[in-house]
Amino acid sequence: MQVVVWCPRGTEGAELKVSGLSMAKRAGRAMAHAGHDRALALGPGAAAIAARMTEDRWSPGLEVEAAEITPGEESLERALRARADQLDGEFVLVECARVLSPKVFEALEAGRGARAAVGPSGDVLALRVGAGEMLGLEQGTRGLEGFAEELGATRVEVDGAHHMIVRTKAQAAEAKRRLFGTLRKPLAREADGLTAYYINRPISLACSRVLVNLPVSPNHVTGFNVLIALLGGAMILTAQPLWIALGAMMMQLVSIFDGIDGEIARVKLEMSEAGAWFDVAADDVARMAMYVPLGYACYMLHGEMSFLAIAATGFVFTAMMVTRWYIDVIARGGNSANGAQWWFEAPGRELNLWNKFLIGFSFFLKRDTYTLILALVAAAGFPVISFLLMTFGINLIFFATFLQRLNRDESGELVAVGDESEELQTSRAR
Repeated sequence: MQVVVWCPRGTEGAELKVSGLSMAKRAGRAMAHAGHDRALALGPGAAAIAARMTEDRWSPGLEVEAAEITPGEESLERALRARADQLDGEFVLVECARVLSPKVFEALEAGRGARAAVGPSGDVLALRVGAGEMLGLEQGTRGLEGFAEELGATRVEVDGAHHMIVRTKAQAAEAKRRLFGTLRKPLAREADGLTAYYINRPISLACSRVLVNLPVSPNHVTGFNVLIALLGGAMILTAQPLWIALGAMMMQLVSIFDGIDGEIARVKLEMSEAGAWFDVAADDVARMAMYVPLGYACYMLHGEMSFLAIAATGFVFTAMMVTRWYIDVIARGGNSANGAQWWFEAPGRELNLWNKFLIGFSFFLKRDTYTLILALVAAAGFPVISFLLMTFGINLIFFATFLQRLNRDESGELVAVGDESEELQTSRAR
């Protein structure tokens, strides 16, 4: 569907930046992520605005047509009527000065007839309208609000997105503050753990506020994080107490920086499937970059070959476990295991004392927290204890994953052990 981007202030307004991204590019990325590939830039300097939007590599396939306005067409309605031949039968109308998100466009996809995406305050963020209906109204000086009201547009509230109007640098600074406010994840099983919420996230957000103004992409941050992890692993390989301590703390630094790539991606609308998978794979590489060298350091310190055998076994278990997770995630059509559930969290599962303990234990020892614990133990001069704790965690998760596979029905959904139907048990017996 065509998107008409109204830019009454021309290139001056379109080039105003929020979190390192111009308003024109932000609008283009938002519509591209929502699946739109055609747009009409309407306003003075429309050709330059259209060029900015189509030159953006994060809006692949987006075609933007320019519609320059002339004196006397300064109002939105007059400009639309003057360029009626460039409008599709149905289109989405937005303002270039508004900080949009893909959710705004997605809210207008369902249903028929005129629809208006509105923010929490009730202001119209975007309007889906038929050209014939709009041009059939009596002439006037309507804006988005006026069109929505006269056409009786169905109003759809959009939650979880930021929609501030930005026309000045002061408003751009406020918009940046509010955008970053939306990145603060809650303390929850499927969001941030204890360490991430109270330690990692505040630091990563402070770094992201600086990096969004630089030509740094989420993949740059992910790649840099992998290098830090490998450097930390190399330090641990020396088997020198001081270097082990420094390498262990590098692993905690990796845990902190792990949030930056996602924060930049969400603020600058640079999300991609490949980038999400790169982040997932980088996390697994970083985990092994500490575990295997730590096992080798323990061998060098104590001369026990068993440390090398344990490290090799843990590596194989992790590779098998990660492969299984990847297969499950791909089957669900996602790119993250954050939303996955253990069997004790399965829908309909009785929340007895044991299940509540397991849920609490799994939340307390999320990756952010156990990474900090392991780093502190190793840095304090107890690399063997850190290595054995990590080995215990790997084995625990490996065998829990194995049990998870046995605890599914034929559709792949989790079921409660002992609650299987007779039909399902018979099916499995066959």
